[in-house]
Amino acid sequence: MLRKLSSLALMALVLTPANYVAAQMAPDSPDGPAFSQRRALISAAGSGSYAKSGGQVLTDATGEPNGKSGMDTPKPSDVFSLGVAGVATPQPGRLSVAAPLANLTNHAVADVKIDRIQLATAPVQTPLPMTVGAVRARSSVIVQAELNSQSFLSGQRYELLMQGTYRGYRGAARRFSVHTFVVIPPPPEGSGQLRTTQVPSQKVIGGRYPPQPPRMDEDVNLGAPPVPTNPEVPGTPTPTGTEPRPAPR
Repeated sequence: MLRKLSSLALMALVLTPANYVAAQMAPDSPDGPAFSQRRALISAAGSGSYAKSGGQVLTDATGEPNGKSGMDTPKPSDVFSLGVAGVATPQPGRLSVAAPLANLTNHAVADVKIDRIQLATAPVQTPLPMTVGAVRARSSVIVQAELNSQSFLSGQRYELLMQGTYRGYRGAARRFSVHTFVVIPPPPEGSGQLRTTQVPSQKVIGGRYPPQPPRMDEDVNLGAPPVPTNPEVPGTPTPTGTEPRPAPR
């Protein structure tokens, strides 16, 4: 009877995936052995977060996955993430896109270069390859690209793809591929009809609200997409301007 119960218990252990734990060595890691855990695919689609929940990726000292290195075909990166993009239309027919390229690992990476940028079928006007340089651990840098916007539709959502190379712990060049999404803004009008309006003055008599110091709430401004930077374009001043005048009594 005891032998039969032991056999049933052994079968339960073998058939239950949650009870399976495998230890393996990470040869590229200076920390030595690491336990393998469920791999989590890090998505870069419109995400500005550097840490993902629910599983870990077994990596070497550079934060790169263990395995074959070299200039392989680009695939979704476990090292980088492309955050929410900000867009601008500095002039008709041109679109500027800026997005944070985040290093998701606990180690710095060097010689980061972007050699491919794709946003639908729009021609890229930024010279490639684009040199980004070093990115510190758990940090990000803003990468910006200029594209021809004549083929885009206002209000439509397009996928932005960036691919390139970097150097990690052992100095070997590796490829990466990240992506996010871009919403095309409406075209700028450039001019508008000037109109005037009048606002009558108002006053309160006999108010029962004594002055008191402000009470600040606990609201915190949330992060926003980066604003693309463009050369300053001087505008044409209007022939006549407006001057401040004292308020009427």
